Amino acid sequence: MKIMQANTVPDSERSVCGMTEIIAVYGANGAGKTTVAVNLAYTLAQKKNKLVGIMCTDFSYPSLQSFLCMEINDNDSSFAQIFSAAHTIEYQQMFVQHSAYNKLFVLSIPNSTDCLRFAAETKFEDLAVVKSFYSELKNSNFDYVIVDCSNDVNNLLSTWSIHSANKIIHLVKPTVQGVCFFKAYNTFLNKMRNLHDSPILNVANGDMNYVGIGQIEKHIGLTFDLCIPYDVNVAKCENEGVPIMSTGAAHSLFKKDTFNNGMNRLIDVILKSVDKKDGEVEVNA
Repeated sequence: MKIMQANTVPDSERSVCGMTEIIAVYGANGAGKTTVAVNLAYTLAQKKNKLVGIMCTDFSYPSLQSFLCMEINDNDSSFAQIFSAAHTIEYQQMFVQHSAYNKLFVLSIPNSTDCLRFAAETKFEDLAVVKSFYSELKNSNFDYVIVDCSNDVNNLLSTWSIHSANKIIHLVKPTVQGVCFFKAYNTFLNKMRNLHDSPILNVANGDMNYVGIGQIEKHIGLTFDLCIPYDVNVAKCENEGVPIMSTGAAHSLFKKDTFNNGMNRLIDVILKSVDKKDGEVEVNA
């Protein structure tokens, strides 16, 4: 694999728009966080010509790169290098450039990692370190850094990404389990968001056990900003390590809509301006 740190990107390809925007993708296990994060990162990088970093805050197993058919070895830049560093390092140097998508950079753990390898790691239990991490990324060369969040409230790297985010994508599965998670975590999410008044985008992410958007909205007292339809090809593409947004595959339960269309609507919102006065993301119906 070709390795290229983000700070070695030619000046002509670097962001000229100011500070890096951090996008936190949050939701229950199985809500589709990694699917949405990877397809968002791919599309912003490859179709919108943005310089994009994507990272995962779960150190128990290397899920992120499998969605991108990517191998990260022990000697490559990764969180493993950050954990073992005996001196101060530049975090953006730890992102690895994807071999096929040259504007997409990944920060994860090596593919060989098992769940015990970093279980006792305490580096990101220090809030000062976590604050420094996100402060540096906000001043990096990336246009966007997308964080695939853990739902562990004790994971500081994840929870502080919500505090630091310019935008939060809150994914909710329109299922019974999705409702249970929403009720259990919504107070926490809003407390973290309100520390920084981060705009939040509530997104219903379709599921084969779909029980109806209207029923879910009524039950939890929330109107979704966007809906992403369930697509049977998503799992197939994930198993092949290919972002579905890079294909023409589309087979939705909804004849007039597809996962790709839903993602494009989400990306349009991400690229639009944010009303900073009230912290709401502007969404067109």
